[in-house]
Amino acid sequence: MNVLDSFSRQARAHPHNPALTGNGKTLSYRQLWHTVARTAWHLESQGVAQGDCVAVSRMTAQAHLVIVLALARLGAVSTVVQNGWPDAKRAQVFLRNGVSAWVRDAESRQPLDGVPGLRAIAAQSLFKVVGKEVQLPRLVRGLDDQPWRINLSSGTTGDSKSIPWTHAQAAALQRASLDVYPSGPGERLLVFADLGIGLGMGHCMMQLAGGGTVILSDSIQPADFFRSVAQDKPTRALTTTAIAFDLLAYARATPPGTPSTLLSLLLGGSAVPPALREGLQDKVCANLMVTYGSTETGTLARADSHSFLASPDSAGRIMPWIEAQAVDDQDRSLPPGEHGTLRFRSRAMASQYLGNAAATAQTFREGWYYPGDVGAIEPAGYLLLGGRADHVINLQGVKVNPVNVEDALNSHPTVIESAVVSVQRASGRRALAAVVVPKGEIDTRALREYVREKLGRFPVPAFVMQAESLPKNEAGKLKRDEIQALVERTAQKAGRDESTDLPELP
Repeated sequence: MNVLDSFSRQARAHPHNPALTGNGKTLSYRQLWHTVARTAWHLESQGVAQGDCVAVSRMTAQAHLVIVLALARLGAVSTVVQNGWPDAKRAQVFLRNGVSAWVRDAESRQPLDGVPGLRAIAAQSLFKVVGKEVQLPRLVRGLDDQPWRINLSSGTTGDSKSIPWTHAQAAALQRASLDVYPSGPGERLLVFADLGIGLGMGHCMMQLAGGGTVILSDSIQPADFFRSVAQDKPTRALTTTAIAFDLLAYARATPPGTPSTLLSLLLGGSAVPPALREGLQDKVCANLMVTYGSTETGTLARADSHSFLASPDSAGRIMPWIEAQAVDDQDRSLPPGEHGTLRFRSRAMASQYLGNAAATAQTFREGWYYPGDVGAIEPAGYLLLGGRADHVINLQGVKVNPVNVEDALNSHPTVIESAVVSVQRASGRRALAAVVVPKGEIDTRALREYVREKLGRFPVPAFVMQAESLPKNEAGKLKRDEIQALVERTAQKAGRDESTDLPELP
């Protein structure tokens, strides 16, 4: 087995169908398959062999995808490196993942220090013309339990972890996904997300396995999304929640152009506040889908127009290939609707962290994946989320789940999104502080009263401050540690100890 087996079959069955498009150029399945083979030859000629782990920097999206596919063809392993990482972090990840080579743009001047034997490969050198007499490398098979890619977790609960996906695990996820995501000939998917995250690369692989067309953009600027929709005419699109905020702002400020061909828009990375969801449905695409999942598992549940009505407080219906349970402290399964620790099981998921036995033992237990979230499973198969267990705020012995408070805030018509943390008063006692991104004018006193009516007295934020946006990582998840630090600094400068507004965050 090789993760590219399905792509190979599509190249034989539908050689002339469009496979990859972007920047005004389209490659058919046959052309893309040969481009991948030629790129694999260049990698092999520069010393890359089966089993080697190669880091690929961010570059043009088309080049990035081709290089990752070429590494898989050789039986090598690709992994992630983000431009701008500190040298120490890059060296730590490279050593943990066993990186032996780094593919990057020739213009990059980042040092190679800290990783013995690491060699640089210029991305441009991998796309030179290959003579007809050259024997291109064959597709390496028999790799079922061998990794094809090492992804990195989002790092929202600490340092990023290295997550190896085997060829068999990735192929199983492809097969399962093809039953629920349209991806056959005629489907055109605009991937408007970083290919360094699982959401972007995973859906590219699934689309090529199904015979559809992948549309890539080298920009995540809103204007380029709508330009691609107009020019490349995708039938589907996906992006992250963080990017979606910018898409909505642009759509509201820009007169509508030609009618959109989009049949659906998929969001992933983090929860979608109601105001964002409703705005996207009104201005971008009426058929909006929101995924809940992780780098370790792919999609676990998906919300759509049906679940928005049938179970509006849920994260959507659990995917058909996923077994989900809420369990108590002794890992005993709880009845439907009862909240507990969530766990999930599937053949199509990762099973370990590299170089982190403690985290592996905590997260992957007896075939189950424990993401650290609390929630419940409704009888109809909808997933209710209660936030992360390690995000619960302890206020003088009373536990407050910030997600519940954020959901209440986000449901107010004047709030786009929010984040809730705790802040220390001058008395030494801790209180809730909310950072809200408003739609315009906001009455914080009325907002507190609104939360009080929905949740009761205790979870009402003592302090409310406004911000133009909330810091998020590449996957669109809130950087809660950064928000906490900003709130602490702002509150300290304000020197206030009563329930009141705080200055706007810098």
